[in-house]
Amino acid sequence: GHDPWRRYRLHPDHRHAGILAVEGIVAARDPHFYPDQGLAHWRPEALLLWEADEVDHLEQVDGFVDVKLAALYEHRSQLRSTMGIEAGSAEEAAQRASFERRVRDRLATFGRRAGLGAAEAFQLLADL
Repeated sequence: GHDPWRRYRLHPDHRHAGILAVEGIVAARDPHFYPDQGLAHWRPEALLLWEADEVDHLEQVDGFVDVKLAALYEHRSQLRSTMGIEAGSAEEAAQRASFERRVRDRLATFGRRAGLGAAEAFQLLADL
């Protein structure tokens, strides 16, 4: 999930999504939450927080970069504001190429830290 404690996180739905991920883990691991559901509690091994201020864990994503980009492009409402892509414009192809380059460069930068081709960076919370 998104790191809800990232300094200066201005995007409210990213902050709230991160809080919900953390709270969901707390509720799932504690048998006192939602006993009416009749479900056994479950404790995950770890939580990976994305866009963290303090990165301490890298996950190899070689082979998944194209899938990541395709998924990002499905967020059509974000094309202009987040990706800098003006859909239907004469510049759209160049704008998409620029966005893809930024994503690939970021993944390669993190990958180099761990001797990988591409990696996503996280804050790892273990012993949940």
